[in-house]
Amino acid sequence: MTRALRRAHRHAFAALALLLPAGVTLALLARAPLPSSASPALTRALGDAPRAPLTVTWQARAEHDGLTIVAGIGWAAPADGAPDAPPRAAMLELDVRSATGSPELLAYWSAAGVTGDPLPDGSVLLGPVRFAASRRFTLPDPARTQRGRVALYDVAHARVVATLDVPAAAAPPGHAAAGAHP
Repeated sequence: MTRALRRAHRHAFAALALLLPAGVTLALLARAPLPSSASPALTRALGDAPRAPLTVTWQARAEHDGLTIVAGIGWAAPADGAPDAPPRAAMLELDVRSATGSPELLAYWSAAGVTGDPLPDGSVLLGPVRFAASRRFTLPDPARTQRGRVALYDVAHARVVATLDVPAAAAPPGHAAAGAHP
């Protein structure tokens, strides 16, 4: 009985050794091609806005529980590059550094003050934070006209690990604020 089982297993392994590589190769060839670039909606949702020149109107640096946060608010240059064109979008550039890091930090913007671990109602998710690299986030429309607070939320521990008060994203010099009429 043992000899028969060994023979059956030997034949099964030989068949798998021949069929598995062929099957994996066919599966890789049959899959859909990877997109050459993500859709604009997806890049905005992930916080990877294009790296257009940024006219910075506010910048701050803060340290909180081992995190060094450098933040700046500015306006992305117009798509066509014309100097008199209105700015394209209010952006938050966030650079978070830490010796230890935190695997899952999310950046939120809130018009209400963030004072505890639960985020206030109406907080807007900006996106995931990268360590040791800056990341730009498109600010929500209310951030153009009212002060707010950026909160870094640790998903793993379900708590706010740092906050930074930010002013309204005033239009860059030479441009009227978004939505204002002369």
